Amino acid sequence: MKAVFQAKKCMWQLAPEVEVPALEELSVCVQLCLTLRTKWTAFAYKAPGISFVELGLEGDSGHITALLFGYKWPLNVMLSSHHWHSVCLTWSARSQKLRVYVNGTSHLDLGLNPSVSRRLAPNGTLTLGVPHSVDERGAVRREDGRSLMGDIGLFRMWATAWRAEDLAHLGCEEGDVVRWDTRHWSYHYPSSCPPKADQTLRCDCHENPSLWGMKAVFQAKKCMWQLAPEVEVPALEELSVCVRLCLTLRTKWTAFAYKAPGISFVELGLEGDSGHITALLFGYKWPLDVMLSSHHWHSVCLTWSARSQKLRVYVNGTSHLDLGLNPSVSRRLAPNGTLTLGVPHSVDESGAVRREDGRSLMGDIGLFRMWATAWRAEDLAHLGCEEGDVVRWDTRHWSYHYPSSCPPKADQTLRCDWSSYKIQMWAFVTHSNITDSRLESITRNWMENIFSPNISVQDISVSSPSFCSTVHVDVSPEKSVEQVQAYITERLTATMFSYDSLTLMTDTDSLSIQPVVPERCPEEALKTIYGVYSWPKTLPQSEQVMICEEPAFRRAYRFCKLDFNDTAIWAQPNMTACKPLMIITDLDNVTVTADNAAEVVQIIKDLINVELGTANGGDGDLSASDMVTVVEKLDDVVDVAIVTPILSTPALALSMNNVQSENFRGMTFSVSSYSSGTVPEIVVNRSFVDAVPGTVATIALPPELRNLLDTDIMDGAEGNWTLNSYVISASINNGMVRNLKPQRVAVTLGNDIAKQEDDKLMCVFWDFSENDGQGGWNSQGCETQNISRAPVSEKDSEILTVISYLGCGISSSFLGITLITYMAFGKLRRDYPSKILINLSVALLALNLLYLLNTWLSSFGSYGLCIATAALLHYSLLASFTWMGLEALNMYFALVRVFNVYVPSYILKFCAVGWGVPLVIVGLVLATDVDAYGNSMSSDVHFYVTVAAFIMLILLGNVGVFVVVLIQIRRMQANKPGLGKPGSGSSMQDLRAAASLTFLLGLTWLIAFLSFGPGRVAMLYLFCIFNSLQGFFIFLFHCLLKENVRKQWIMHLTVKRKDSSVPENCPEEALMTIYGLYSWPETLPQSEQVMICEEPAFRRAYRFCKLDLNSDTAIWAQPNMTACKPRMIISDLDNVTVTADNAAEVVQMIKDLINLELGTANGGDGDLSASDMVTVVEKLDAVSENFRGMTFSVSSYSSGTVPEIVVNRSFVDAVPGTVATIALPPELRNLLDTDITDGAEGNWTLNSYVISASINNGTVRNLQRQRVAVTLGNDRAKQEDDKVMCVFWDFSENGSASRLLPGNWLAVYAATSCLCDHLTSFAVLLNISRAPVSEKDNEILTVISYLGCGISSIFLGITLITYTAFGKLRRDYPSKILINLSVALLALNLLYLLNTWLSSFGSYGLCIATAALLHYSLLASFTWMGLEALNMYFALVKVFNVYVPSYILKFCAVGWGVPLVIVGLVLATDVDAYGNSMSVGEDLSEPFCWIQSDVHFYVTVAAFIMLILLGNVGVFVVVLIQIRRMQANKPGLGKPGSGSSMQDLRAAASLTFLLGLTWLIAFLSFGPGRVAMLYLFCIFNSLQGFFIFLFHCLLKENVRKQWIMHLTFKRKDSSEWSLSFTASGQPKQRQEGHSHSMRSVDTSTMLKVSDSSSSTESGPIHHQRE
Repeated sequence: MKAVFQAKKCMWQLAPEVEVPALEELSVCVQLCLTLRTKWTAFAYKAPGISFVELGLEGDSGHITALLFGYKWPLNVMLSSHHWHSVCLTWSARSQKLRVYVNGTSHLDLGLNPSVSRRLAPNGTLTLGVPHSVDERGAVRREDGRSLMGDIGLFRMWATAWRAEDLAHLGCEEGDVVRWDTRHWSYHYPSSCPPKADQTLRCDCHENPSLWGMKAVFQAKKCMWQLAPEVEVPALEELSVCVRLCLTLRTKWTAFAYKAPGISFVELGLEGDSGHITALLFGYKWPLDVMLSSHHWHSVCLTWSARSQKLRVYVNGTSHLDLGLNPSVSRRLAPNGTLTLGVPHSVDESGAVRREDGRSLMGDIGLFRMWATAWRAEDLAHLGCEEGDVVRWDTRHWSYHYPSSCPPKADQTLRCDWSSYKIQMWAFVTHSNITDSRLESITRNWMENIFSPNISVQDISVSSPSFCSTVHVDVSPEKSVEQVQAYITERLTATMFSYDSLTLMTDTDSLSIQPVVPERCPEEALKTIYGVYSWPKTLPQSEQVMICEEPAFRRAYRFCKLDFNDTAIWAQPNMTACKPLMIITDLDNVTVTADNAAEVVQIIKDLINVELGTANGGDGDLSASDMVTVVEKLDDVVDVAIVTPILSTPALALSMNNVQSENFRGMTFSVSSYSSGTVPEIVVNRSFVDAVPGTVATIALPPELRNLLDTDIMDGAEGNWTLNSYVISASINNGMVRNLKPQRVAVTLGNDIAKQEDDKLMCVFWDFSENDGQGGWNSQGCETQNISRAPVSEKDSEILTVISYLGCGISSSFLGITLITYMAFGKLRRDYPSKILINLSVALLALNLLYLLNTWLSSFGSYGLCIATAALLHYSLLASFTWMGLEALNMYFALVRVFNVYVPSYILKFCAVGWGVPLVIVGLVLATDVDAYGNSMSSDVHFYVTVAAFIMLILLGNVGVFVVVLIQIRRMQANKPGLGKPGSGSSMQDLRAAASLTFLLGLTWLIAFLSFGPGRVAMLYLFCIFNSLQGFFIFLFHCLLKENVRKQWIMHLTVKRKDSSVPENCPEEALMTIYGLYSWPETLPQSEQVMICEEPAFRRAYRFCKLDLNSDTAIWAQPNMTACKPRMIISDLDNVTVTADNAAEVVQMIKDLINLELGTANGGDGDLSASDMVTVVEKLDAVSENFRGMTFSVSSYSSGTVPEIVVNRSFVDAVPGTVATIALPPELRNLLDTDITDGAEGNWTLNSYVISASINNGTVRNLQRQRVAVTLGNDRAKQEDDKVMCVFWDFSENGSASRLLPGNWLAVYAATSCLCDHLTSFAVLLNISRAPVSEKDNEILTVISYLGCGISSIFLGITLITYTAFGKLRRDYPSKILINLSVALLALNLLYLLNTWLSSFGSYGLCIATAALLHYSLLASFTWMGLEALNMYFALVKVFNVYVPSYILKFCAVGWGVPLVIVGLVLATDVDAYGNSMSVGEDLSEPFCWIQSDVHFYVTVAAFIMLILLGNVGVFVVVLIQIRRMQANKPGLGKPGSGSSMQDLRAAASLTFLLGLTWLIAFLSFGPGRVAMLYLFCIFNSLQGFFIFLFHCLLKENVRKQWIMHLTFKRKDSSEWSLSFTASGQPKQRQEGHSHSMRSVDTSTMLKVSDSSSSTESGPIHHQRE
């Protein structure tokens, strides 16, 4: 059918009931036929209240112009007359692209300016054939001048920006916004213009491109199915591929192969050998352990997800591969590749796909599909007939005619069984005067008569006769698509259908029967009161389950339902099992936008349901403040979006409407049904309806109320009074409150306009009884108080604000320059005043920036953000003044009190005060009253105490220092003759000094304390000018006017050039360094080359190409690579092979490594270990193997500089221009092979490295007070019979000093010390004796320790999981203490197990960190053991009057804080106290990071642990005595057979391990029995975690009950749990409620009494009162 526009005045208009939504992307398609070439309009869409065309298409003769958002774009195309043309227009806000296609060809592809509107306005007016306007009443009026002379057909609009290929295959698809349907169009005004039939516009949609029920056959004939060129595979980070395979011959075969452009390997594929399968992904192959049988169909699905890095393969629905890939594997499938079925392929230079022989499939392939989603196993099982969204099993997606034609063949085993179908057809009816509604009933009757009962008619859509109809039917049970299509076609075309004198007949050419395969519900992130949930893609008619954010063991549900338009849509989620994460007051932090308005309404509804108890079936109350918050937020919704908030709960029905008085025609609010506990149904009618039938409550507002909508609340004010604040209201049970005594209601209102001196303020309320019930303002009972600080006029306020913003902006810039200057030039920041100035500048810069950003941050309306901004502004202000005070203090020390003022860690202490004191003050404000911060500091107390008083105190001190310093400067000038004479410039210098000090010490802030009285405004101007520009003045006096700063600027920022000839460039050079291999390109002289560091990649390496002035040649300087991370350490030199070519590079690498190790690169002074020195010497020895003499020269040297060294690898008698030279002749090669061990006498063997040190090349002997200490590690552990002697190499032994001859070893008794301690077992943590053990014993102890710690780690983990997973177990405080102890012990065991591995990296910092963490976890473990003992003492001994508030919180502060303080002190006093224990003589193959300093070990480990253990032993004895006493008071417990002895033994063992008493063995490890004690120590203490699990999990009845209850799915009556073990047998809660005693102790169960760490229901009463 078509709309005909000729001489008759026609206008097709979109029906009023069809609403166009706000669209951020759209597509419009229309068919046009021009009969007369004039100016014309095809269609025009206008937004409400806007005159320009929002969306349209118009032209002049055959030219076309597209219209969008009021802009016009002409197209370079001409439409011919009397022919149908297809025109499609698409728009996407995401890509900002407007595209126009004419007859399938793109004629406009334009990127629009982002300033163009991003979405189509909703609810506009749309006309066809003519332009239009909208009058004041909202009526659409035709406009002449651009009327179309021609025909229009198939106008459709979608809410999707279709691609070109999508538009080409739209076929019969109707629009989802506007349809070509009589129900969507009105064509009777101004005159009737009904549609006319046109057979050329028939919907020819009978073609079925689907390959369902078809297969690709691969036999002897050379076949290749190839993905069609127009089908593009996008870049995919997740995918699924499914294919059906049938092997007829067992050979090597390929099912499919996908290759990326320009890549030879297979990116994605499936191949095999006989029945074996191999999956291919990103060039890797994974064989599957499965065999495919021949002559049977097999389903194979492959999925990949970059997010999870998982490759999964399913064969016939069973998983056969679930593999986590290495992150180095590519994370996404390359786009636009080539895909073939049945054979492998290659791509030649021209881009043509060529078949490759050797792995061709002999068999059949069917149902190949690819999706851009990694489906789960359950999704794959229910795919059914769903087509792929990337590649479909469709003739349009495949080419099978090269190298020979291999068309698909039918196979009934591949048919698709489906239940839902859509029938589209044209039908002819003999009767013409018939309505669409009647046609629908006739069509339904027709279908139901001709179809069998198993086909049910669901939905029917028809247009006028001859009519096009769309019918949805369901087939039950499911049948194959081919069978259903054949059956329906036969029934519709076999005969004509007669009904009520009508005859209907199907047009067989237009008949289409297709299975309805809806897309899945899309992935959606939904913000709710229960948190933000990302719902994944889900199959229609299935439910998705997600874990609640809180609590994690509960679930949220959401159903993906199928609507009547064949689309899958999400239902509202069911999240009632989850815990709400927000309350109604949190709505203040939610910003309403047009996009989230509907979401906010749903959040409000859910919050009200929770608050009123609806979600839980209760009947709660909604407070007045909550109701105000809800209404205010709904008001925001109405303001920003076209949403009518309607809230409906069992206890509340509310609707808010934004009403314009001029359009108000009444309103009716109705509740149509209501019963207790159900949600009422609300109906809002925007007109006056006197009575609504079927409702239980109705409010009808008449149109006359429009006069009151414009009533100003100001009308009740008399005289010249003006409303100067917001209006606030509160009610108590809707009653009247008067004459409150003695305390009145306090209402605080902010003034809209600042009060002036002559203004009068009065507080009033709206009295509904005034003015004969009309209402009016009344001040009776109101007392007015002015609480604001004195204001200034609005004009002055604006000027002061401008001055402040300009000043702060200028100060921020110059403070930044000041900081950059002092940070960039190291010489400027060497003294204390410069460091203090840097800190002051940072504080002032933060103050200025926060002031500038404050208004912008406040505009977000976020309560938390406002408090954070105010607190930071407060902090930066206090920090600025604190540093000004410290500036004054430093001046006092430097200029006044010069002597005896040494302060250690001077700047560190200043920083602690300068940044710490403000932090403490702000922290106290936040802790006492967080609401003191807000849009302004609302609390006068906090302002005057923490701001005014603090600043006044600082400024008074600074004024005193200012005066004293100026006096001191004058005295110093008086002592220097000539300074006070005229012309000496002394006065100007004094003025500069005074001004500099004034701004540096912040004395200009004193103006604020003088801003009173008549001169207040002038003082405020001075205050804003001077203090907002304080940063600029600091730059002026301490940068610009300082000579040393200017010198640094001149030195670094000016470049002096000299004349030179043009030399050649520095050549390309590949350089191997410790930072990696770098290929430096050819570079111009006197320029710097930059390269990316190998690691980390965000840093850079630099190398300068310098000009040799003597030879005018360009040569490379040594590269500057200090920013890069070294890729090797000294020990890696062992892997470097020295050759004649790389010898110089190796020497440079050694030099760099030594610089790095000694800290030279960072200006430090580190140490080089003996082993590293040996490695360096050995490698240098390898460099000099071909010795032909050597000359060593120092060409220049002066004190404090690095000497320039020249080494010549030949003998040179004298080197000119050097200050010192050593020349070694070639004859010395004979001495290079001398073994240093040759000097050892008798059976002595060298058992360590050799280390050397010299002092000014002199001889040092007979040191008396303190000798040189040399510590050497033994290569082999000392045995009991071995004798150790320390020796040094004496060059005076065995001959003369005039020749280089080997010397001898000389023993020096007691001159040095040799220590050896080879202990890496668990005992190393508490090795009190520090004595060694044999190598064999050490190995056994180490194995025991590793096994024990591994077992303990596992069982401690089980203990933690048990107590954290089962909430009932951790209700009492002993259990909480046990959890903390288990965490500490687990950390201790894991760090011990990982220590050797972490130490092996050879990183100094990592080793210190490992040792410090091991130390911390050891101390924390013993601290918690001590707290366990203290808790038992409270619970079982000192029962009464021991209430401790915040009991567990204080225990945690001690348990985790005390060890942190101890470790922090060790790190602060001597960081080298930690390190690698190998440095004191352990085997280098097994390093261990631990405490190296004996002092720190015995003080912070041994003494601390001994102190804890002594206390624990005392508690252990007292607790056991108490238990025996309690047993004695219970008759029968001590009798034989009562099991008391065994229970006592278990109790003692439990306490022994819980309190760590087995660690006492370490203090007994002396003498002959030391080794045996070490064995006991390692066994018991490495297994401590296992014993805790045994006694406090496995043997505890309540723990076992929880295991049984949760792990075997058996539930017991909760009353079993609630009973505590009391003497009277009563429930625990009753005992707690009436007694502060320990009657709840069950003395009949000894283990439960002693086991206070986790089950002592007998915990002290204060435990239950926190």
